[in-house]
Amino acid sequence: MRPDDYTPELWSRLSAVQTDIQADVKKQGELLSLTLVGCQIEDGQRSSLYLLDFKNVKALQRFALDEHSKMARMQPEGGERKPDAPDKAPRF
Repeated sequence: MRPDDYTPELWSRLSAVQTDIQADVKKQGELLSLTLVGCQIEDGQRSSLYLLDFKNVKALQRFALDEHSKMARMQPEGGERKPDAPDKAPRF
């Protein structure tokens, strides 16, 4: 995670919990694939919905970029733990 990739507002919220975010992502296991599900423009921001297929979970995540192509919003939109995932994997 690099500060220059985010809007100052989002980075100020994420930087405080960056270690926790990285630990949670690590529990999801290796990222196997990333599939674009849809795109739209909301309030001047380009928004993309992705299906993230990790070793232990599948999750839908929305990412919104501002007019400078900086990450302005990241929003989980659902997910499921895979049946063979270890107990430490996140539950939805």
